[in-house]
Parts: sequence; C-alpha cells; structure tokens
Amino acid sequence: MKVAAGQVLRFLVVGGLATLTDALIFAMLVAGGLDPRLANMISFPLSAVLAFLLHRSWTFAAREEPAGGQALRFALMCCAGLALSTAVLWTLAPQLGSLPAKAVAICGTVVLNFSLSRWLVFRRAAAATG
Repeated sequence: MKVAAGQVLRFLVVGGLATLTDALIFAMLVAGGLDPRLANMISFPLSAVLAFLLHRSWTFAAREEPAGGQALRFALMCCAGLALSTAVLWTLAPQLGSLPAKAVAICGTVVLNFSLSRWLVFRRAAAATG
C-alpha cells in the first residue's frame, strides 16, 4: 500500500496540533507542581481525543466506517504511545529535565502513531485512498 504525501502532511499537521496541545497541558501541570510522569498521563490522552477527531475527519477521511471500532483501535494505539512516552519520560526526565525528556518522547511516538493509524486504526480508508 503506497503512502500518499498529502496524507503524511495532514498527519504531521494534526500531530503538530495534538502535540502542541499535549505539551501545553503538560507544561501547565508541571508548572503547577504535578509530577511529570503523572502530568504526562493526563496531557497525552487529552491531546489524543483531538488527534482522533481530526485524523478521522481530515487526515484519513475515514468517516464511512463506524467511529466505535476506530475509536477502540485508536485508544489501543494511544495506550502503546502512552506506554512508550511514559517510559521515555521515566528514564530521561531525571537526567535531562522534564521538557527535554518530553520532546524526546514526542519524537519517539510519531512513527509509531502514523504506522498504526494508517495500517490499523483507519485501514479501510487508507486502503481506499491508496
């Protein structure tokens, strides 16, 4: 299955918006005194809701399939991303600081999220668009 450049660009735009949302919520929670690992476990899922809605409607134009199955697969993908992100933070925050560790965690989830979104979460729409 060929990956369309426009789809990758839309994925990156939506991912950028979701990441900005994640980072802003994370930074506010940490600045408010919350442990960075707990802050990540709050900010990440909130930004995931935004990402799901935008990927479903715009990135993958996957509105034909019922949202329930997509939402379940997306939630499972987010759990994998949250586990990776939290593990990176858990490991690197003490050495690098919270925000640099969060930046590394964000980078580590981009490829995972695109791959799983295209080939698992929104697979029918992705297959239809080539």
